[in-house]
Parts: sequence; C-alpha cells; structure tokens
Amino acid sequence: MRRQIASMLIGLLILATGSMIIADSSSNVDTEEHFAVAMIGFSNNPNNQMGNVDSSILAINVDNLKPKVAKEYINAQISRLRPVIVVGDPQRVLHEILNSTNVVAVPVARIINGKEIPIKKVVIGYVPRKVGNKIGGKILCQEYIGTESVVSIYQKIKKIESEEQPVPSSQLKTLAIRTTDSRESSGSLLGELSYSWEFSPYGILSVHDRLYMMGESNPTYNWFVYHFVVQTEPGDLYWKNGWRNADLWNSIDVDAYNPPSHLSDYNPTTTVGTSTVSVLVSASVSDSPEVSVGMSWSYSVPDVVVHDLSSFSRELASWWHDIDESKFVGKDSYKIQPGAMIRVPQTPGTYLWKVEYGAQWGKKVGNYCIFGHCLSYHWDYSGRYGAVVVWGVKG
Repeated sequence: MRRQIASMLIGLLILATGSMIIADSSSNVDTEEHFAVAMIGFSNNPNNQMGNVDSSILAINVDNLKPKVAKEYINAQISRLRPVIVVGDPQRVLHEILNSTNVVAVPVARIINGKEIPIKKVVIGYVPRKVGNKIGGKILCQEYIGTESVVSIYQKIKKIESEEQPVPSSQLKTLAIRTTDSRESSGSLLGELSYSWEFSPYGILSVHDRLYMMGESNPTYNWFVYHFVVQTEPGDLYWKNGWRNADLWNSIDVDAYNPPSHLSDYNPTTTVGTSTVSVLVSASVSDSPEVSVGMSWSYSVPDVVVHDLSSFSRELASWWHDIDESKFVGKDSYKIQPGAMIRVPQTPGTYLWKVEYGAQWGKKVGNYCIFGHCLSYHWDYSGRYGAVVVWGVKG
C-alpha cells in the first residue's frame, strides 16, 4: 500500500517556498481522508503532519501521472467542491478537468506580432461550485514558467476564498432575462475565466469572460450565453511610455472543432457615432407556445467604431473595436463586452469552442515634441498581440 501511495505522489506539485514537498504519509487515518487531506498540501515543512496541510487545495502535475490516476485525484477534489490546481500540457489539462466538471477553459497559444505561438505548459486553478445539477466554477489561468506560477494561482485562490462566501446555485440568477410569454426564464453563471497577458512595453490585455447556462428546459438542446469582458491597459498608463490603445479584436468560433455547436445569435453589430451599445442575445427554445430566452447588457464605446466581422455560415461571432488612440479612450483603460448565444445538443458529449483575443497599441512619433504635443508626427503601431483559449463544455 505504501509503495502504491509513493508512486502516486510522483509528479505532484506541492508548493510553498518554491520546492517540491509532500505531506507526511504515515498519519494513522482512513484511506479516504488520507487521500483527500494528508497526501498533498502546501506547507513550509516537508515533514508536515495533517495539522499543517492546506487540505482545501490540491496541486497536481498531470504530465507526470497516468490518466486514471490524475482523474482520481482531480475528481476526488472537485466532487467535494474543493479548489484544484492542475499543471501540464494544455490539451491534457483541459480533458482531465473536464472529466470531473461541465465546463473549463484553457489557453493554448499566445499571439505575438500576429503569429500564434503554442503554449507548452499551463497552470489552471479551478474553484468549483454547484450550478443546478452541474459543476462549474471560476477558472484562473497562467502560463507555466516555474513553481512561482503555481504559487501565484494558489494565492489567487486563497484571495477568492477570503473575499467570497459560497453562493447557493439558486441565487446565481441573471436579472436581464427576456421571454415572449409570461413565464420566467433564468440563466445561471456556469463558468468564469480570469486571465491576463503582459505585452511589454505596449500594454496589458485581461479577460474576465462569463459563460451562462440558460435555464429554459428543452428536450433537444441546451443554450449558453457567452459574455466577453475584455480590457486593455495601455503602456502609457502602466509604464508611462507613450503607448496607447488602438485596436481590440475578439471572437468565438463554435465550429472550430468536432462536434460543432450552433451560433444562435450575437451582438453588437457594426456601430458608428454612438457612446453606448446595447447587447441583446436571444433564441427561440420552444414552438408551442413560442418561448425565447435571452440576456442583455450594455457597454461604453466612446470614440470607438465597432466592426462586425461575424459569420453565421461559419458559426463565428467576431468583432474589431477600432479605438481612436488620440482621445481619452486611447490613454486610459478600456473594456469591451460583446456577447453570443450558442446552442448545443442535449446529449452526452463534449463541445470545444475556440476563443481569440487580440490588441494593438499605437505611439505618437514626431520630429519635435514638447509636453506630448508634436509639431510633426505619425503613429507607430505595435502589431497584433493576444491569445487563443479553448473552452470545453458538456452538452
């Protein structure tokens, strides 16, 4: 038994001071408690006892474990609604977490000057919660650059735990729900993605996207609302170097992988000369009586032109926000919130969606400048920077 336990510990990433440490496996506890609490944890003492183990969080490197073993560890943690940190190849991490949940998102590539660069190893922090009869949660992402990446995710999870009390799934309801008859329909927050990329010296791109599961029952299909929340911080705001916001791109392709999903609706469409856009995404879910489910919100577009690059024929929702870099929206942080309604069959299966983010920053370059004012100048641009994230959703 001890030989089996020791072999399962190989590859586990248990961190506190940057080194690999494991909890003392000699504690006299039953197998279930030993597995869930004593085998792994964060501690400054490599010979720690159960009392020193942070038993609420598990950290595991799936690249060094057989799939069956990784699945057992992750499922044991998530089934108890305890956070888990998973390290490894992006595709492997996605499928291992999705074995125990209904949704996950994993970054698979960075976009550097317009070119996709595959990410070899990621760290995903998953804070699970019950949403009806499904398991969703908060998803914290970071590229793996060493043990400090895992420590960073661990600290973010502890911050979430200190700031939030568990919210009953019955309270995870959205307010802006529309139906065409008198019955109430609801959407529940299933997944939240949090991820930031620093592209020095140009700027920082951050996302806090949300995925809602629509509550209206239908025997054939499930509907989801994808709510983008994408922010750009210009280099001039962060590093005082003159780089300003110029462009934002974002898209969701629900037909990029098999089996395909269906894009039912999206918003906004092309918008010029307005300060605010309203986003309403909806779909008909029943023929008799006809019932539509939907969500709505709005966001600011001052000195911004929204270009609609979407395609129903390709199941693609895509936008380009053309920012006037010479105005305040260019020098301050700016946030966009497009959205899409997605339909998937209500059958056992996993559906993968490709989500892309991109940003470009500009800098005023002149022959003679004083206090930011140039007598003769032109704009120099950074090229396109961003990331590709794959979402996995169960039907």
